[in-house]
Amino acid sequence: MKARLKAAEEKMAYIYRRCKGDASETGLVQFAQAIMDLNETRAKYPTHVYQAHTAGADGQDIVKDIECLIPFSSDIKFNSFVRDMKADDGNLCVYLKGAPERVLNRCSRILYNGQEHEFTQKLREEVKKANDDFGAMGERVFAFARCTLPAAKYPKDSYQFDVKTWKNWGL
Repeated sequence: MKARLKAAEEKMAYIYRRCKGDASETGLVQFAQAIMDLNETRAKYPTHVYQAHTAGADGQDIVKDIECLIPFSSDIKFNSFVRDMKADDGNLCVYLKGAPERVLNRCSRILYNGQEHEFTQKLREEVKKANDDFGAMGERVFAFARCTLPAAKYPKDSYQFDVKTWKNWGL
């Protein structure tokens, strides 16, 4: 029965499909789905998983798959994924989404007019003013960032990302 319901939902227009998350997340999913098929995109660029090895109480090797993501938290006001870009002959890429003040302070470049530019103090002030103006109108503002990781420093077959102690970062 569950499979039939899921299949029926897949036939519905994307704006009527069930979406997990709050109103902002639902809006983002519906916006993105109009541009690309999210299921296909997620399958093409899966969340990176690595295997962590630990010794059990009996000395046996315990292998655990670690999915490289940090879920959204109101404490940190962002979420993050490490995606495997092998479909485009790439390495790994970190994607970050959240409150502008939590995302933009981690950025050194900005994309506008289809080009990357240095994120200068002047541009930071312009972006902050735009965000403040939208916020004053009651609009929710998000920032998005990505960072392509060099394979030499972050080899996907051996690098172990710290996705467990993020709550302590910056303390």
